[in-house]
Amino acid sequence: MSIQPQPPYPPAGQAANPFAGIPAADYVRDAGALLLLLLSLAMPWELSRALGFGDTSGATDHIAVVLLTLLSVLSLSLVYLGRAKVFGPAISGAQVALIRAAANAPYLILVVVYLFIDLFKGFEHTHGLGPALWIGAAGAVLAASPRSFEKDASPAHRTVLSLARAISLGAAGAFAVLGFLNIILGTKNLKEFFHGWDVPAAHSIAIILSGLLVLTAFALIGVGLLRRSEVARTATIAVGATFLGAVFIDWMSDWKRSGGGITSVHYPDYNWGAFLVLGAIALSPAVKDLSAVINPAQRWVRAAAVTLFVATGIAVVQVLTTILELAADIGLPGGKGIAFVFVALLIAAVTGGAGFFALNSYGQMRLLVFTATGFAIILGIVAVIIQHKVTGFNILSIVEFFGLPVAVFLMLLVPSSVRSTFGGIPMPAMAGAPTPPPYAAAPAPMAPPAPMAPPAPPAAPAAPMPPAAPAAHPRSAEAANPATSAAALHEIATTIPELRAVVAANPSTYPDLLTWLGQLGDPAINAAIAARG
Repeated sequence: MSIQPQPPYPPAGQAANPFAGIPAADYVRDAGALLLLLLSLAMPWELSRALGFGDTSGATDHIAVVLLTLLSVLSLSLVYLGRAKVFGPAISGAQVALIRAAANAPYLILVVVYLFIDLFKGFEHTHGLGPALWIGAAGAVLAASPRSFEKDASPAHRTVLSLARAISLGAAGAFAVLGFLNIILGTKNLKEFFHGWDVPAAHSIAIILSGLLVLTAFALIGVGLLRRSEVARTATIAVGATFLGAVFIDWMSDWKRSGGGITSVHYPDYNWGAFLVLGAIALSPAVKDLSAVINPAQRWVRAAAVTLFVATGIAVVQVLTTILELAADIGLPGGKGIAFVFVALLIAAVTGGAGFFALNSYGQMRLLVFTATGFAIILGIVAVIIQHKVTGFNILSIVEFFGLPVAVFLMLLVPSSVRSTFGGIPMPAMAGAPTPPPYAAAPAPMAPPAPMAPPAPPAAPAAPMPPAAPAAHPRSAEAANPATSAAALHEIATTIPELRAVVAANPSTYPDLLTWLGQLGDPAINAAIAARG
């Protein structure tokens, strides 16, 4: 992939303004990293085996965690110190990105060490990993990520891209392996987890199904990143963001939704923390640069469809696991359990249908997609109320019933490319004006009018004024210039509808963009494409 050189640093001899030219997204990335790293210091780092009670240690109880967290926080200043020429006039943005990644590497290595400790200690000795580890890891990943203005054509940036690809694929693969081990070890340790109680086979199968759901998610994320799919990258960010919101809700409820916030490869449940890390990795501009180019509006719509399918998959698994737990006869209320199964099936049908129409005919079915997604949220409220009486709702329930539908709404309403292509919130067509009754009463006869003087002859018509020429758009010349880059033509076509015909007539417009323009059904655009021969 060719990278256009960027001028992020002031030329020699000019005053260096460290804040000039930084995109808003990079400020948001810095703020998010800082917030996650600092909040992780207020959370548990390790928890006892007994669901978070007993021997619990916070992040501030580990001096290594505190020092490495501060190092990651300080690494955020490297962006601005480099732009202020503190490291000398010759340093490039890509070199600063490599230094910042090296500064955050110790924190991520510490996370890997604790994952190995959790894996090899065994169920009877291990302390589960607390939410501070995962929240801090997501913050360190954001801090280590290259900023969008730092890319250039230098060997250092090519190294950054290689590292980003290796880390993203390695993390997805590692979490898939841990998910597979979680199925084996979690099922093996069920009896010890329930203090020697004879666990029914149906309940064990339900645990295995939950583990397979997470393993499948990790595998699909890995495949999407391997194929450089921008849709998969966007969906991964959306899922990671919903898990982050669910974790903060869990924190506000004193970690009651996740059994104390504990996660472990030996714990018979899903590892929600890994989704936070994968979402932070997918948010990196380097991973975005490695993804295949796709129309922005189509990217958001397809990612929303994938997110709806994720909600469908979770609902189906919850239906199956609830049925198995009811069959295991472990004391669940049967009537409420059946009611939950029915509502979850409705959610699966609604989200699956909305995802299908969003993926195949969003332009014509926008109203149906929005209505179905909103209905899924209403059904989710009912499902949470019932599930709380049956098995108790958890982080996964918050993600499925609230997080994912809300993420779909945001993906379809916030991006300007989607709104300019498809419009905002669709509204049903209003009824036309009322028609007169078919048998109206005849009006009463009127007296004949008095004779009037003949009208004066009409005055000679004034010469018609020529219509004023419409004001040219400021970027019309750029849209028609054959030297305009493909990226600029893409931006103009997706954000400035009145210049689409000009872009279609530009001989430098690439074929995929012409195909998309031809699908809009605009006569002026079609005429411009036809004139190209």
